Amino acid sequence: MLRRVFVVLLFLVFLGSAFAQLADSLNMHLVGEWTAPAGMGIHDVAAQGSLLYVGGGDTLYILDISDPSSPSVLGKFHSSTGVQFSSVAIKDSFLYGGGVGFQIVDISQPDSPIERGSCLGYPSDIGVYDTFAVFGNGYGFTILNISDPDTPYTIEDYNVYPLLPNDSYLYDSLLYICGWYVYEMSPEPPYVYFDVAEYLGYDISSGTPYLADVHDFYEPGSGDDDTIFLGSRCGAIVANENGVY
Repeated sequence: MLRRVFVVLLFLVFLGSAFAQLADSLNMHLVGEWTAPAGMGIHDVAAQGSLLYVGGGDTLYILDISDPSSPSVLGKFHSSTGVQFSSVAIKDSFLYGGGVGFQIVDISQPDSPIERGSCLGYPSDIGVYDTFAVFGNGYGFTILNISDPDTPYTIEDYNVYPLLPNDSYLYDSLLYICGWYVYEMSPEPPYVYFDVAEYLGYDISSGTPYLADVHDFYEPGSGDDDTIFLGSRCGAIVANENGVY
């Protein structure tokens, strides 16, 4: 009887803690805001210390958020090559941005950012490791050599077919790409297909990626011959030292 009471008490403590965390999450409130110029869409942001870098269109805004209730514009940058800042990433004193084209910006003086090198590409989800920049390109990923910030260049474009990529995330030297592929259960009529969610993990530490991790989220099941299986698709991915999510 005492054991049962103890178990019930533990459950109630756990339940109370869960409700407390939920209540805290519902207590969020707006502290401050910044309104972008008319016609500017905000596509991505990156923070460094008390500064927030906001990418949208061909203009990059640098905001001082040391007073979160009153963010203010410290500087801005407009690419002379027409690069669109749909994705931004920061490493040390450089910002790497792109969407249509790829641009490196020296942000050592955030009130007066300086244009450095650029190159062609259609980056999404830019990540930086050592002297490499990596980003999704719609069919896989691209690795750039950025050892000289004035002359970035493509090392190689990688196609991850049959995976149809949706999102990518760089954690340390591991690039994770998630999406889905179409599994053909029956190669003869009546054809049966379904989607299988999957992520791939590539180690890019040497600049020559190799596949280090693969995981399917859906195991094939059985069904009627005339069934079209709609499996699962992975739309977003993030990773840290504890795992991949």
